Amino acid sequence: MRQIRCAAGLIGSCWFRGQSAVRLLPHSYGIHTNKGSCSWFDADNPSSKAVTNTGTENDHHLASSSNISITKPYNKHMNNNGNGRLNEDLMTFLYEVGTSQREARYWLHQFKKSATNPLQPFAVIQVDQEIFNEPKKVEHIGKSVSFLHRNGIKVVLTLGYTTVNSGHKLWSYMDKTEFVHTDKYLGILNGLFRNTALLVDAIETEGAETRPMFNGNGIIKAQPIQKNSFHGEIQKLYLEPISWSMESNHIPIVQAVGFSESGQLLLVDPTQVTEGLSKCIKPRKVMFLNNYGGIRDSRSKIVSSINLPSDLDHCFVQPWCNADIKEKIQRIASLINYLPDDGSIVVTSGNALLKELFTHHGAGTYFKSAERILTYDTVDNIDVPRLVDLLSTSFGSPMIPDYFNSLKISLHKMFISESYSAVAIITKHPNTDVPYLCKFAVDQKTQGLGTGEMMWAHITRKYPKLFWRCRADNNISAWYFQRADGSWSNGEWVVFWYGEHEYEETNKLVTMAMMLPESISRPTVIERID
Repeated sequence: MRQIRCAAGLIGSCWFRGQSAVRLLPHSYGIHTNKGSCSWFDADNPSSKAVTNTGTENDHHLASSSNISITKPYNKHMNNNGNGRLNEDLMTFLYEVGTSQREARYWLHQFKKSATNPLQPFAVIQVDQEIFNEPKKVEHIGKSVSFLHRNGIKVVLTLGYTTVNSGHKLWSYMDKTEFVHTDKYLGILNGLFRNTALLVDAIETEGAETRPMFNGNGIIKAQPIQKNSFHGEIQKLYLEPISWSMESNHIPIVQAVGFSESGQLLLVDPTQVTEGLSKCIKPRKVMFLNNYGGIRDSRSKIVSSINLPSDLDHCFVQPWCNADIKEKIQRIASLINYLPDDGSIVVTSGNALLKELFTHHGAGTYFKSAERILTYDTVDNIDVPRLVDLLSTSFGSPMIPDYFNSLKISLHKMFISESYSAVAIITKHPNTDVPYLCKFAVDQKTQGLGTGEMMWAHITRKYPKLFWRCRADNNISAWYFQRADGSWSNGEWVVFWYGEHEYEETNKLVTMAMMLPESISRPTVIERID
């Protein structure tokens, strides 16, 4: 790390993410840092030691992967007793998720806290039939599921027959109009038996015990969709065999095969089985594992998260949202209403199970419930008393009396969550086309529930460029450093920006931000943005 001093001494600091050279602002000195990290000095104490933030670009990472010293994955032949098993599981988690030992122990503790009811499955996981063509993914699922089971996290696995070969698609499905003759029907049942046996072997090799529910095993009551058809519609689900498996400390594996009143075995849609079980069991997580990963946009980039129902309108008009994807999103939006308030659904690859269950990053698309975000162009239609209460509570101080009058001139957009639990106020100013994030606040009662992330994702989707400021002693500054492309500080204020990489333009943004008047009467360290 380099220091650059000017004649007047050490006045300010600046960092740029991913820049190839140090750039010097007229009223600051520059610090070149590696991509994904930032360093700065105390402007009031030039001899102070540099402070470094090693956040990553992916704001859901638990820790930078550079902190990991793991060199090999979990080995089932290691010591299976006492601390040996715990250390093995720590190694497994570290290797799969990528985090520090301290955080791994924290998450293991959270796992066990979540298992308050030993008969309540934490997750329902559907394994697409295409995964069984890749032994390494089946082995990975076996290791991950056995790890969860040992740590008190109960799961239910489902699998079934699908007509369409998914290939590079997100999921396959069962075509109920397909004609299935007797020989093919028997071949399908044999294929399901083979896939179930592979999954059982992968899990039990890692030390956990399973209860495969071959041919439905009394769980799925169905009726033929038409006379002499081997395809069926689900009529009723019986959960007793699953509860029995939980009581005996086994992992239930449910085949998508139902039985009719006459005793005929019928092929049913595995996705409907997963949805039906999830509606009855109400797990905290539902996962659809495939060979492809999550939903991809037009550039083949994973759509990492979709908030329901607030993001539906946006998703449905995207070019990547074809009829197949739209139908799947609609089914997920319906299913998530049956889950607990903190429940979520993931569509992902079969080789990222642990990472997808307990982080918000990875190879998949993460769905969660979130309230709608409303957009306003003026202050005329908002509930001003509710908004004033949100801002004052969040910042710990009242707004200046004429703040909302000033917005009548400078306001560009105001985004407010439906319950007034979060707000982002965007303003426009002369001499720059880059919008300014004037206020970003989240109700303290909803902090930690993803409300801030939801609002941030919403505004960054709307604005490819943005700048803002906060006080240097603000507790949220580290959160901003992770999301900014660059920043400047004079020791009292920090100016952040993203989307702008030209030196002249970023210098203009810093100057503009520092000229803006304060809008909070008595700023405190718990304020969010001013």
